[in-house]
Amino acid sequence: MLPSLDSKWFPAIAPAAILDNAAATGIAIDTRGGDFLEIAVVIGASDIAAAGLSLTASATSGGTYTAVSNSVFGTDAGIDGTTSVLPSATDDNKVFLFTVDCRKLPFPFVKVLFTAGDGTTGTYVAAIARLSNLEKSPTTSSEAGLAATTASVAI
Repeated sequence: MLPSLDSKWFPAIAPAAILDNAAATGIAIDTRGGDFLEIAVVIGASDIAAAGLSLTASATSGGTYTAVSNSVFGTDAGIDGTTSVLPSATDDNKVFLFTVDCRKLPFPFVKVLFTAGDGTTGTYVAAIARLSNLEKSPTTSSEAGLAATTASVAI
């Protein structure tokens, strides 16, 4: 099996209508059974900087979510050690990535918090998450959190 197939996928923010001065609805991600989580937040067309982008965690999927340490864009450090930046009005079609060591999370359920700034039009946003280093490898598309997959292709 290819290492990239030894993962489980989750929608983190479903594609939706443009947001202006509003929060996206984050979808709970169950990190149990995996060690590492990557969440790619994709910014579409935008005319205003984001007002917030961070992670929260909870003991249950429908419970009370609290902030996850070191996960606030615009405040906490990025991979290069410098302070990360919030998505700006000129970040159309860019990806902002959370990398999480699930073994250090306070709780197993994670949600992305994204708040669009107050612009003339607003911001399109969507996010997808990949849980890896799984205790049990998926053997079907469904177990991997996918609607369908294609066969692996060797070039």
